[in-house]
Amino acid sequence: MEPKLEREDCLRAITRTLLEKDWATAVRFAIEQLGLLFGCQRVHVIYHDPAKDCLQMAEEWCAVGIAPRLSTFQGVPVATYPWIWANLQDSEGVLVRDVEQMPPEAEMDKVSLQFDLVKSILVVPMVKDAQVLGYISMVHLHDNYGWNPEELNLAKLVGQFLAIAQARHQAETTLTQAKEAADAANRAKTEFLASISHELRTPLNAIIGFSQLLHRDPSLAPHRPTLDIINRSGEHLLELINDILEMSKIEAGRTTLNEKTIDCHRLLDNLQALFQLRAQEKQLLLKVERSPEVPEWIKTDGGKLRQVLINLLANAIKFTAQGGVTLKVKCLTAPQTDEGQGASIWLHFLVSDTGAGIAAHEMDELFVPFAQTETGLKSCQGNGLGLPISQKFVQLMGGQIQVRSKVDQGSAFFFAIPVQVMAAPKPTPETSAVTLPPLDQYNQKVLVVDDRPESRLLLRQLLTSLGFVVQEAENGEMAIALWESWHPQVILMDMQMPVLDGRSTTQKIKASPQGQHTIIIALTASAFEGERAEILSAGCDDFLSKPFRPEELIALLAKHLAVALPSQGQPPASPLRPFPVITAPSLSEQLAKTPQSWRQKMAKMALECNDDDLITLVESLPTLSPSLAHLLATWAREYRFEQIFLVVESSFGAVTLAG
Repeated sequence: MEPKLEREDCLRAITRTLLEKDWATAVRFAIEQLGLLFGCQRVHVIYHDPAKDCLQMAEEWCAVGIAPRLSTFQGVPVATYPWIWANLQDSEGVLVRDVEQMPPEAEMDKVSLQFDLVKSILVVPMVKDAQVLGYISMVHLHDNYGWNPEELNLAKLVGQFLAIAQARHQAETTLTQAKEAADAANRAKTEFLASISHELRTPLNAIIGFSQLLHRDPSLAPHRPTLDIINRSGEHLLELINDILEMSKIEAGRTTLNEKTIDCHRLLDNLQALFQLRAQEKQLLLKVERSPEVPEWIKTDGGKLRQVLINLLANAIKFTAQGGVTLKVKCLTAPQTDEGQGASIWLHFLVSDTGAGIAAHEMDELFVPFAQTETGLKSCQGNGLGLPISQKFVQLMGGQIQVRSKVDQGSAFFFAIPVQVMAAPKPTPETSAVTLPPLDQYNQKVLVVDDRPESRLLLRQLLTSLGFVVQEAENGEMAIALWESWHPQVILMDMQMPVLDGRSTTQKIKASPQGQHTIIIALTASAFEGERAEILSAGCDDFLSKPFRPEELIALLAKHLAVALPSQGQPPASPLRPFPVITAPSLSEQLAKTPQSWRQKMAKMALECNDDDLITLVESLPTLSPSLAHLLATWAREYRFEQIFLVVESSFGAVTLAG
């Protein structure tokens, strides 16, 4: 083959390898091709370290039988080759056909090359952004070599290509390192969130739980106002902790969408009922306007959408002294008639008010965590997290909250999100609430597993008051030993414990045939939504977040003990009975039997958030069943006024409020 064709083939092969292979493989291939093409005994890739002003050999190719220099040519001062290095800065390469004939000013370089038995050498720089990163040296050891200009040009091109590829490799390495550092930081933040969530929620669970238990003690009736203060303060602290943890979860990238089919019309109606009283107290007009084309059933993250709208409406009412607040919902895109169910549309939400407005210079601070406007600071309410969390939720759903405002005229917050039009789901009986009779005669066994003594004490007192037989374990190993010897029907399992954590303990228990029949309910103080799937995959039958209300735990016990009963063909030695459940239909039917005037008063008090009067009203009706009276009174104590209103409303269609 002609020398020109050989050089062209060599250059094409080197270029292709630099594009297709990793950096190290491509460099080794390139210097091997140069060595074979030029008949060299050694080819080196040498980099300059500007900090130490020295030379470092990075790669070397040697012909058969030639000893390598790679390990010894490290940290060599540039002063060892001053003439070659100076010429590399000012020219496109250094070509030495015969080392013996080097000029007098290259005496130092000549001595160094002769020490290495070099007869002839070609050196080409690797330049990036006018800076010499290093060079490629092609060496003949046996005899002189008559380098020609074409060979010099080819070597220079390879030097340029290697400089470009090296810069790309360095950028990719830097990017990879930055990504690894970011991933490590996120992992550390996630671990911190999990830890701090557990440390904050667990003691708060004890504070709220014990205050609720003490509230039920008739002998402590004179102290109930004080207990209510403790409970409300705990709930307020929980709300603040949840906001801070939610913001931290968002920043750590741990917030996810939980899309489900929801009733959009009902969501809007509930929001109007929820905020109507607040608006009336300030003599404001609250309007919720829904365009006719807005579908009833949509698929989206209903929880996040509801929280966003609650935040926006609460702010609007808070900062409006006169006039009104309006929530408007419309479709930006309507589905085609042939698309029907499953079509994707954009829903537009707007919350406007006639309040104080926001100054132009404060607009940029609206969505900054913990930042508050001047009006917000004067109100001494809130923590500056509502709007940032709302913005992140809307962005997660595919939208962006925008703002229009004029001082002393009002503000408008609006956003649009994509949703999917869905068919109405098939009606299924839904558990609305649960009450438990005394269970002493049933001897239900519950094993409480938690490393915190106060958490175990709270659960023991709650469960024993309901008739359960309770044993305790403070770690997973103790739990397994008790489970094997005592055979409980239910295990309440904390997830974060020393010695053996809840997940590992659950997996070991569920791995045995007997463990398949043991109900394990996970109790966790984690802040992460994705925790539920992970816990259920470990074998837990259900999940309860701390802090929890007693009724929530009771509902889970009723649900699982009811479905875990043996079949009629295999009666248990000690009979187990499912707990009676009050379902939504039966609850409405029971309420429908009460006097209409009594229900109207209850609906009005629920809208007024009047817990004391609600409890008094419940106690004033002697014909009310004990289970229903207990349920309604519990909801009132826990400020679940929206649920009370909706249940009463469902008992006779539309409620007409008295007076």
